[in-house]
Amino acid sequence: MSIRDLFPHQVIRFALAVIFGLLLAGCHSQPPAQHQPTAEEQRKLDEDYKKTMEEQKKLTSGYDKSMQYTPPSTGYTPSKKRSGSQKSPSSKPQPQPQK
Repeated sequence: MSIRDLFPHQVIRFALAVIFGLLLAGCHSQPPAQHQPTAEEQRKLDEDYKKTMEEQKKLTSGYDKSMQYTPPSTGYTPSKKRSGSQKSPSSKPQPQPQK
């Protein structure tokens, strides 16, 4: 049993025509033409770009300094010695056994 037995010749020809038509249409499609700005439009675009860059510079100036991590204050200062209640148990002197 061949493909000719399953489908009539007209269906095969039509299918091949559709496939080739779609392939050719896909090959010849072109993107829309790019619009070249006039001198006035280009000048305005350049001004807008410069203005945007200036605003960005103002907004981001000092960013590296202001965004440095500062830990929250807990009131603890490592150099300051605290009372005995704050000492760890391992730092207490061990009593020596009496003879």
